[in-house]
Amino acid sequence: MKTNLIFPTWSGSEAKYSPTYLEDTSKILLSLFQLPNNTHVNKSARELLSGIYQYLEKMEGFKYQLSEGFIKNIEGVEYGSCCNPDGSQFIIEHRIPMKVIRERIRSIDFESNEDFIKYLKEGYSLCLITKEEDRLLNAAKLTSSMPKNGNCRYAEVGIILL
Repeated sequence: MKTNLIFPTWSGSEAKYSPTYLEDTSKILLSLFQLPNNTHVNKSARELLSGIYQYLEKMEGFKYQLSEGFIKNIEGVEYGSCCNPDGSQFIIEHRIPMKVIRERIRSIDFESNEDFIKYLKEGYSLCLITKEEDRLLNAAKLTSSMPKNGNCRYAEVGIILL
């Protein structure tokens, strides 16, 4: 079955989305999660989910939480340096790792596409943390997983989110 989907096109730094982008993309993503889990399905799901979150960030605004370490070290930081992937002083992290989000989506039977979109919107937030705090997550092997005890991965390693 052929569908006529319009994915974002980039003009300078602004994405232009179709009015039905979120609805169309989320339907495709839900369909992907009905397929057997394999590398190709996971890669496609990861790309679609990233696109949805980019859409939410641009169209509905960022939801940031700041670590206590970030707040203590914010003075003297040049604007934009926290977003510089090559040598930034701070890290932008998903509160819940994308891998965990994908696994959770697979395990939920959503009643409607609207329920799925609501789930995506409610569960999405970003955290700004220091490189040292990021090293704590890495050492605890919590960069792409959550603690087995169900705690917040940041609290597990002593990072305080404000």
